[in-house]
Amino acid sequence: MLSAASLSWRLNPAFQFKVICLALALAFHFMLYRRATRTGTSPHLARLADAASLALWMAVLGGGRRIAFV
Repeated sequence: MLSAASLSWRLNPAFQFKVICLALALAFHFMLYRRATRTGTSPHLARLADAASLALWMAVLGGGRRIAFV
């Protein structure tokens, strides 16, 4: 779907939000989440990393749902 209408989606604020959240979620996963959920780290840090990861991925889903309505 993106390749068929890439010029119109590029200017869509919901699509831009989704792409930014996707980049943040991937960067968070590869830089922080892996370190925070290793064995031997504090459970509070692991729960905080889990909550942040869940929030970022839910923002990606929410941005995808809003693309059609903007």
